[in-house]
Amino acid sequence: MIKEIKQIAEHYGYENQSFQLIKEMAELTVAINHNRRNPSRENFKNLIEEIADVDLCLEQIKYLLHAKELVNIAIIGKILRQLERIKAEEAEEAEEAEDKK
Repeated sequence: MIKEIKQIAEHYGYENQSFQLIKEMAELTVAINHNRRNPSRENFKNLIEEIADVDLCLEQIKYLLHAKELVNIAIIGKILRQLERIKAEEAEEAEEAEDKK
């Protein structure tokens, strides 16, 4: 499928696909809100479709910008930073629970 994603990206180009990504992200936002307010099989199915659309567009943008590796490095950094935040939150919660005793 990677070959096909690249083919689509090359055909439409960065300008078109960046606008498409904006549109798909807006549709995903709506789908998330609908699914949160009214969790139904139909809303869940639509949410999955919108996630797929955004994911496909993101893959194309990363390819067109030659940025897949840079994005992966940024993701690792963000994951590690968030895990540190969680660790700090848990330590703070444990301290607050201890103070209440």
